[in-house]
Amino acid sequence: MLKFVGTYDIPEWAIYPLEYGIENTSGLIEEDITDFNEFIANFPNGYITDIKWHDSTEFDCFPSIGHYPCKTFKVDFYTESDN
Repeated sequence: MLKFVGTYDIPEWAIYPLEYGIENTSGLIEEDITDFNEFIANFPNGYITDIKWHDSTEFDCFPSIGHYPCKTFKVDFYTESDN
């Protein structure tokens, strides 16, 4: 059973690493990689995402990952329930 964790404003640049891993990504600055790793550390047992491709913000001043304004997508996060 999946447990809903929350909806986050995920930067466009972080969608690929969320799905395939940060090690397969080139072109990110060290600060972005650090911010990404800190964010996913909140999910030590992994996560499942539901990306809301139709729900984006072109210029989000407060993305859930990173410190710079960018295009974001709403993403629902789920984890495996203990039950």
